[in-house]
Formats: sequence, structure tokens, C-alpha cells
Amino acid sequence: MLAILDAQEMQKADQYTQDTLKVSGLVLMEKAALALLSYIRETYEGAGRIGILCGSGNNGGDGLALARLLTDEKIDVTVFLVGNPSHFSASARIQYEAAVAYQIPFAKTIQELETCDVFVDAMLGTGADRPLTGQYLEAVRWLNASGRPVVAVDLPTGISASSGQVLGEAVLCSDTVTFGFYKIGQILYPGRSYCGKLQRRRIGITARSLEDKPKVFCMEEHDVKKLLPSRFSDSHKGDYGKLLAVCSDVGMAGAGILGAKASLAMGVGMVKVMTEEANRIILQTSVPEALYTPFDEKELTEDTWASAIMIGPGLGQKRGAKELVRCALSDPKRPLLLDADAINLIALDEELMQLLDRMAKKKEIVLTPHLMEMSRISGCDIHTLKENGIEKARTFAMQHHVTLVLKGACTICALASGEIYLNTTGNSGMATAGSGDVLSGMISALMASGLSGGIAAPLGVYLHGLCGDYARDVYSSRSMKASHLIEMLPRVLLLLG
Repeated sequence: MLAILDAQEMQKADQYTQDTLKVSGLVLMEKAALALLSYIRETYEGAGRIGILCGSGNNGGDGLALARLLTDEKIDVTVFLVGNPSHFSASARIQYEAAVAYQIPFAKTIQELETCDVFVDAMLGTGADRPLTGQYLEAVRWLNASGRPVVAVDLPTGISASSGQVLGEAVLCSDTVTFGFYKIGQILYPGRSYCGKLQRRRIGITARSLEDKPKVFCMEEHDVKKLLPSRFSDSHKGDYGKLLAVCSDVGMAGAGILGAKASLAMGVGMVKVMTEEANRIILQTSVPEALYTPFDEKELTEDTWASAIMIGPGLGQKRGAKELVRCALSDPKRPLLLDADAINLIALDEELMQLLDRMAKKKEIVLTPHLMEMSRISGCDIHTLKENGIEKARTFAMQHHVTLVLKGACTICALASGEIYLNTTGNSGMATAGSGDVLSGMISALMASGLSGGIAAPLGVYLHGLCGDYARDVYSSRSMKASHLIEMLPRVLLLLG
């Protein structure tokens, strides 16, 4: 798992690397500049002239060091100082003096950069903490109007490293090269959309000083390979879990079909769908591998067959749906995933909410709300959830002892321990009906196979997004359907090994 840091944590990690590990700021700056040089040479090999806009802090120092390295490579470069030279940080001043000694040209006005092919934004990086004004604001507007590629050093100017919020205005970059760790503001929207292509380069910064605190993480491909349940030659279907999916009122059969298909593609040994009698024929025709049983509170209460239960997709809020949710919650020990109307029904009923709190102390419970469902069950308005999603998700998960999957453009998985997982896969093509049903089927299949909710949720979300990325490349984000995600899942799992 890779830690994702906010501005304060990044500052502490940087300071720890310098003070405790004795790696000087100048060494880190030089490594950052080398990483930038490597990326620019790889990506913009044909660029004739490069313009670098530098602030007065260490981000500007990175830009000044880059200017010197580009000059060594015989690449035409011009620097424009946006920051006040009298406010240079100690390391940035040294880099400035070196640039002057190298006779690197400094533009007196930003307009002198008009003939540049590529720009480098080395103005503020993670140091922005208030709305931009003055020269910085003018420079941001000028860059955005230029129509040329802009490579951000660590973070686009005007984006909060801790929240991803735009501080008034921000540079819309084509590329961002970040150092050491991803920052929260690069992963959450809207910041994510300002970063363009995001590249992480290691320069020796360590976060050892933060190990004793709950942190924010993201999964990487090698984590997924390690966490996926193993398959053995000497095994049978029962070894891979049995999922009971309680879903689909009349007219909503698709939710159950998608959930069942997704769970089977995810590798669950068996799935039984408890649904409205009217759905029987279409369900058994569409998913012949699945078992079928009609809605029945008594059967749900007495069931001992399943190793995990999923309830909610397409369930509706009538015909005894509340009692089905109550029965699923009351089961004493089997892992439970709550989605869609199961969440809505709990939000409307204080007794069900209290039951959730009691049972979450006894067994694994995962909730997978989208923003509106989260607003209903948490009482937070959608605007607050968008701006403070991490903290609201963490507070809810810790308070109710659950794993919470707050679905969105960047899905947030909050664990009862306080840990957060931000998802880095997926795209706009997944904003389509049924996508959430597929996710519920994938996560609940992993839970049925024996994974804890705290692992199954971020793992399922990562794979779900990866399926979306594969589907986009085949069908386009405009034409994708939820069933395409299921179609891609075997390919994704095959490539992961």
C-alpha cells in the first residue's frame, strides 16, 4: 500500500528526511530536478524552447535547478520569476545564484515566454493554502490561456494538496511530476482533473515519521496480486465461498443479474439470488450458474448455506423490504454488504440504525453508498461530502464500526480503524446504470471467499475501476455499459496473474 499525504504530512516527511536521515534539501532538490529532466526528455523530446515559471519557495528552487540541467543538455530555456527574489527559501536562493552563474536567461515579463513550446509550473507546488492573488493569479491565467503543454512540479499551482480543492483558480496542467508520495489533492477531484498525466518519482523522501498515525493509502498493482484469494488444484466450489444476494424487486431484475454475474466472475464458488418471484425466469435464463429462491424472511433468517450476504441492489422499499434488511442485519456472524435501498431503509428507520451499530461490533459490515445515499444515512449535505469526503467517511466508519465505500469519481474506502483508501483507477464511462451493482457483487464475492471487509472493499474498488479502464479502451467512455465491466473482469484477473 502506498501512503498518500496531505500538505502537512508531506512537510513532516521532507523535514524528517533532512533532519533525521541527514539528506540535505539541496540534494532532494537536485534529485527532483533530475526526475523532471528525465520526464521532459521522454515526453517532450522535440520541444524547442521551455519556459519555467518559478516561485520563491522550494518548488521554485526545483524549477531553477531544472533550468540549469536543461541548459547542460543544450536545451533552450527561459525562467520567469513569479515570486519575490527577496523571499527566496535558503535552498531556492542557492539554485537562483547557480542559475545566474550559468547565465540562464530570465524574462522580465511573462509575455517574453510566448515563443516557448512547453511550460513548467514551479510556482507553489504543495505550498498553496489560500486563494491566489497578484502575480501568481496573473501567471495562472496566462498559462491557461497559452494553449501550450504545462508540466507541474509536484502539484499544479492553485490546488490544495490536502483536499484537491481549487484555491480560486489553478493551472490546468497536461502533466504533473510528483515526488516521493502522491498527495491527496492529486487524487481527489477537482484537483485530479488539473494534474493531467500524473507521474510519481522517488527522490529519497521517507514517511517513517508518520507510521504511528492513521493515514490515507492507495492500492497498487502488486498489492492486488498479493491480496487476491489463491486458487488450489485440490479444491471444490465450496472452498471459494457461497454468496446469498438479496436483491431486485419487480422491474429491477437487472440489478440482481449484474451482481450475480460480477460475483461469479470475481471467483465466488456459488451464488444464490433471493429475489421477487416475477424475476425467476429472466434471472435463471441470464445467469444459469446462479441458484434462485424467492423473497422469504424466514428462509433468510434460518439460512446457514451462505458464507456472506449482500442485500440492497434493486431491492426497493416496499413488499417487506425493511424486514429483509432487518433479517440480514440480525444474522449473528456472517459478513454483510449493504447497498442501495438497504442503506436508504436504514437511513429512514432509527431502530435499523441501532441494529446496524450493535451488529457491526459482532461481524463484518460493508456499506457502499453513493453521495445521495451517504447524505441520507449520515445527515451530511452533498456539498459537505464533496468538500470533506475523507473526514466524513472516516468519522462514519469509526463511529459505526463499519467499512464504508463512498462511491464517486474518486471512491473513498474508510475502515473502522480510521484508515482511508483512495481509488486511483476508473473513468467517467463508469457513471452508468448498474455500475454500483457490479461493484457490490465483486466486493461481496471477495468477502464470501474469506477476505475481511477492510481488504475486500478497497481491493474490489480498485479492480472495478481497472475493469472500467479496460472497457473504456474497447468501447469508449461514452458507450460503456455496466455489463462491459463484468466482461473485462476475467481479462483483468488474467493479466494480474
